[in-house]
Amino acid sequence: MKASSAQEHAAPAPSGCARYETMLILRPNATETERDAELAKIATFLGERGAVEYVVTTRPELSPGKSAYPIKGHSTVYYVQLNYAAPPATVKAMHEMFAVPVVGAEAVLLRYLSFRQSKVTP
Repeated sequence: MKASSAQEHAAPAPSGCARYETMLILRPNATETERDAELAKIATFLGERGAVEYVVTTRPELSPGKSAYPIKGHSTVYYVQLNYAAPPATVKAMHEMFAVPVVGAEAVLLRYLSFRQSKVTP
């Protein structure tokens, strides 16, 4: 018997979009206000570039959680999962935004990784 996932049962992505999941690892010493501001900035960025069905999931059992290895000197981090449908160019632009360091402040985002969960819908 084939194992199924919740994603297999999700509705198809809107035309020209694919479904994505992005895992974010946030700095543990960031305040709740800083974390919320970072997530709001990402949500606005995605929305302005055609992303839809945007869902943020923080898992209490993982946040704050111990990482397998220190990341930029932090061994405890916050994990956040983003699920959304977007055109492929949107995800590329988001990764480019993440790569630009924040001037004059310590970045809240330590690491990120995106997975495409469905093909682009014609």
